[in-house]
Amino acid sequence: MEHRLQRLDWQAVGGGSAMVLGAPPQALLDLMLACPQPMFMVWGPRQAWLYNDAFVPILGRKHPAALGCPVMEVWAEARADLEPLLARVLAGEPVHQHDIALRLDRHGSLEEAHFAFSYTPVRDDQGSVAGLFGVCTETTQQVLAERRLAHAQERQRRLFERAPGFIAILQGPQHLFEFVNEAYVQLAGRRPLLGRTVREAFPDLDGQGFFELLDEVYVSGRRHVAHDVPIRLDSAAAAADERWLDFIYEPILDEGGRVSGIFVEGHDVTPTHRARTALQLAERHQALLVELSDRFNALDDPADLAHTAAELLGRLLGVSRAGYGTIDPTAETVAIERDWSGSGVKPLAGTLPLRRYGSFVEDLKLGRTVVVADARADPRTAHAVEALRAVSALSLVNVPVTEHEGLVAMLYLTCDQPRQWLPQELAFIRDVAQRTRTAVERRRAEQRLQALAASLEQQVAQRTAEYDRVWRHSRDLLVVVGADGVFRAVNPAWQRLLGHAPSDVVGRSFQDFVWPEDATSTQEALGRAVERQDLVNFENRYRHLDGSPRWIAWHTAVEGDLVYAYGRDVTAQKEQARALQQAEAALRQAQKLEAMGQLTGGVAHDFNNLLAVVSNNLHLHWRLVPGCAQRPELAAIERACATGTHLTRQLLAFARRQALHPEPVRLQEDLPGLRQVLQATLGRQIEMVVEVAPDTPAIRVDRSELEVAVINLAMNARDAMPDGGVLRIEARPAPREPALVRLQVSDSGHGIPPELLQRVLEPFFTTKGPGHGTGLGLSQVYGFATQAGGRLDISSEPGRSTTVTLWLPAMCNATSAHEPPASNDSQQPGPADKPLGAHILLVEDNVEVGATTRALLEVAGATVTHVPDARQALTWLQGPQASNVDLVLSDIVMPGDFSGVALACWLREHRPGLPVVLTSGYSAEVPAAQAQGFTVLGKPVAPQTLVAAVRAALPGGTVR
Repeated sequence: MEHRLQRLDWQAVGGGSAMVLGAPPQALLDLMLACPQPMFMVWGPRQAWLYNDAFVPILGRKHPAALGCPVMEVWAEARADLEPLLARVLAGEPVHQHDIALRLDRHGSLEEAHFAFSYTPVRDDQGSVAGLFGVCTETTQQVLAERRLAHAQERQRRLFERAPGFIAILQGPQHLFEFVNEAYVQLAGRRPLLGRTVREAFPDLDGQGFFELLDEVYVSGRRHVAHDVPIRLDSAAAAADERWLDFIYEPILDEGGRVSGIFVEGHDVTPTHRARTALQLAERHQALLVELSDRFNALDDPADLAHTAAELLGRLLGVSRAGYGTIDPTAETVAIERDWSGSGVKPLAGTLPLRRYGSFVEDLKLGRTVVVADARADPRTAHAVEALRAVSALSLVNVPVTEHEGLVAMLYLTCDQPRQWLPQELAFIRDVAQRTRTAVERRRAEQRLQALAASLEQQVAQRTAEYDRVWRHSRDLLVVVGADGVFRAVNPAWQRLLGHAPSDVVGRSFQDFVWPEDATSTQEALGRAVERQDLVNFENRYRHLDGSPRWIAWHTAVEGDLVYAYGRDVTAQKEQARALQQAEAALRQAQKLEAMGQLTGGVAHDFNNLLAVVSNNLHLHWRLVPGCAQRPELAAIERACATGTHLTRQLLAFARRQALHPEPVRLQEDLPGLRQVLQATLGRQIEMVVEVAPDTPAIRVDRSELEVAVINLAMNARDAMPDGGVLRIEARPAPREPALVRLQVSDSGHGIPPELLQRVLEPFFTTKGPGHGTGLGLSQVYGFATQAGGRLDISSEPGRSTTVTLWLPAMCNATSAHEPPASNDSQQPGPADKPLGAHILLVEDNVEVGATTRALLEVAGATVTHVPDARQALTWLQGPQASNVDLVLSDIVMPGDFSGVALACWLREHRPGLPVVLTSGYSAEVPAAQAQGFTVLGKPVAPQTLVAAVRAALPGGTVR
C-alpha cells in the first residue's frame, strides 16, 4: 500500500485542487502504513478512501480499485449506515462504537459484518476538518460465534425443560437454584425455587442427609450417583409424601477447574420401588402359602388346620391375635375352638356374642370384609371400645367365609394398637381364609366319609350323597384304579386340572398319562398301595393335555383289589418352594462373602501392625548395629516385609476396606505379574495369553481395584470354560479416544444368550446356579471402571466367546508412570540427618507398634510421650505439660468411642497450630480425614517415610 500511495494522483484525490488542499499529513500516512491493525483515512473534498495493508482483507474484491475513490462509492451498499457517521466526524465530532452491524458486498454478495471502530477528525493547516482518520477491528466471527453459543445454550435449556427426568442447576456453596425444569417443579410440589438455596426451598429435607451430601460433592468435587433413595416431602395438600429417587450430583467446574455449582439430574422411581416392594411382599405371602399347604398335608384335625393357618398368618403380619371360628348367623355368635395369640395376650376359646364387640356383624352377613383401623374412631365399634380393648382388638380384620347357605365362618386378626391395613395384606388374608375354609371342610368331609364307612349299613344313602357331592365338586383328583394300573373311575376334576375328559381316562393305564421319568416310581408306589401300604403325599408328575407336566401329591386307601386315591395339584407350590430355595441360597452366599470380607479386613489390619513392628525393629537394627549391611538374613526379613505389605494391600482390596488411591499404572509391568497369580488359580486346562502393546500409555487407577477387576473377569471366564479353553488379556491404546486405554478380557467359553446379555451388569443377577456366585462380580468391575473415569462394554457370541472391554483413563504423559524406585529403608544409613529435636505425643493402642515407633523416633532425635488411646491423649493435651508438645502422631482405629480423626479435629479447633499426622491399616474414616486435609500414612509405614512425614509436618518442615 505504501507503493500504491506513492503513485497516487493527489490532484485527482483533491478534486483538481491538489496545490490548494495538499496531500494528507505525512505523519498520519506513516502511522497508518506501519500499523499492523486495520486503519484508513477519508481525505479531501471528494472524501477519497485511503487504507493500509491490514485493511485489504476487509475490502475483499473492492481492493485495489477502492484506493482514492469517494468513500460512499466504495461503501455504497452501506450508505444509510455510514453517511450519518461521516457527517458527524467531518463536522468535527470524534465517533467511537464497540459494535456496528453492516451489510457489505465484499465477495460478490451482501453479507453480514460487524466492526469495532473509532473515527477522528483530521484538520488541515488552516484548522479546518479536511478528512478523518479511522481505526477498526472486524468482530464478525466473534459476534457470530457468540450468537451460535447463545442459540446452543437456549436450545440446551429447552431440552432440559422437556427432559422426562428432573433437572436442576445449583450455584455456589449455598446451592442456590439457578435453573429447574418442569419435572423438578412437579416433584417439589410447585414450591418457589429459583433464587433460593436448597435449605430455604426444602426445609422439610432437614435430617434426611441431602444437604450434607450436596456439601460433600461441592467440597470434594466428586460425582455422587444414588439409586432407590427415599425422600419425604411435605405439601400443603397432604402430610409427608415418601418417594424414591435415582439421581446424580455432578460437580460443575469453572474455567480454573474449581467447583462452582452442582448439576442435579434424576428420575422418580417410586412406582418401580413400590412394585418391587409389592413383589417382595407377594413372595413372602407365597412362601407362607407353600408352608401352609405343607402343614395342611400333615394335619388331620380340622381344629389344628385352623389354628395352624392363624398362627402362620399372625406371625407373618405381626398381630396380637389370629383365629378361625364358625359363625351362627341367626344367633350372631362365633365358635372358637382355639386361636393363636402373641406374647402376653390371653387366647380366646368358646362361643362369643358378636354384638358385644360392635355392629360389624351386619357387614359379615353381607359377605363384606370388616376392616377397622382404630376402634375408637370407627362408628361400628366406638361404643364397644372397652370390650375390644379387653381382647387386644383396638384394630381388627374380620374376613367372612360364605358358602351356598350364607355366612359360615370368619378368619379374624386383631392388634392391641391402631393399625393401617394395606390392600395387599387384606387380599392375602382373604386368600388364607378361603384356603383354610377349604382345607377345614375337606378334612371334615374326609372324617365324615370315614365315619360313614364305619356305619355303612345305617348311613348308606347319606354316604352315597356325600360321596357323589365330593366326587363331583372336589377340586382334587379322585380316582379308582386297579392293581393292573387301569383307571376304573375318575372325577370331573381331571378335566379341570389336567385337561383330559373323564371318558378319555377311564379304561386306560396310568402309564398313558404319567410323566415318562416318573413311570417306574409310580408303578412301585401302586404296588405298595395294593399291598395296603397307604400312600401319604406321594408326588409324581402327570402330563397335561397341552403337554406340560403337573405335580400331583397322592393319598391312597385300598379295598379289595382296588385302590382309592385323591391327588392335589401342587405344581405352583413346588415352583414357589424352588424359587424361595434359590433366593435363600443366594442370600447365604452374599452373607458368607460379606463375613469373609470383614474377616479379611480384620486380619489385614492386625497383620499391618505386625509388619510395622518388624519393619521398625529392622530399621533400628540398621541404625544402631554397625557393620550389618551385608547380613543376608536381614535382607530376607526386609523382602518378607515387602511381600507382607503387598499381601495386606491385596487383602484390603478384597475386603473393600481401603480408600481409593489412583496412581500411575503401567500395564506392561503389572499384567505379566498378575498373570502368575491367575494361572495358578485357573488351572492347567485353561491357556492364558497376555498381550500389551508397547505404545500403551500408563493409566491412572487404583492398582488394587484394577487387580480385583481383572481377577473377577478371569474367574467369570474360567466358569464359562468348564472343559478348558483360552483366556486372552490384551491392552492397547484406544485409536479414536487418545485419553483412554483399552483393556480387553475375552474367553472361548459358552457365551451369553442375547436376552441375558443386557442384564449381566445388574447387581445380584447371575447365570450361575445357587452357591456359585452372588452376581456382584461384573457389577463391581462396572463400578470400578466408571469410578475411575472410564466405562465398560461387553459383547458375546453364544456358544463361542465373551469379551469384556474396560476403557480406562490414560496418563497425559506416559513417562509419569515411571516413578523413581522407593528408598530402601533397610540399607545401611548414610550421614545422619539433623536430629528432630521435637517433643512428639504418640497415640497408639498396640503396645509393640507403639514401642518400636517410639524407639524409631527417639533414634531420629525426638522426645516421645506414648499414650494408648485418644481419650488419654485428650486428657494429656489438656494438662500443663501440653505446651511442650510439637506434634501429635496418632493411629486412627483405637478402642473406645474416640478415634484418631476425632482427636485431630479437636486439635484443629483447640490447638490450631499443633500439627497432626495420622496412621491407619484400614479405616472407613480415612477418606474423611484426607478430605479435611489431614496427613494420613498407610500402615505399615516405612521407617524413613514416617520420619520424613514427621519432619515435614513440623512447623516450617524443620525442628525447632
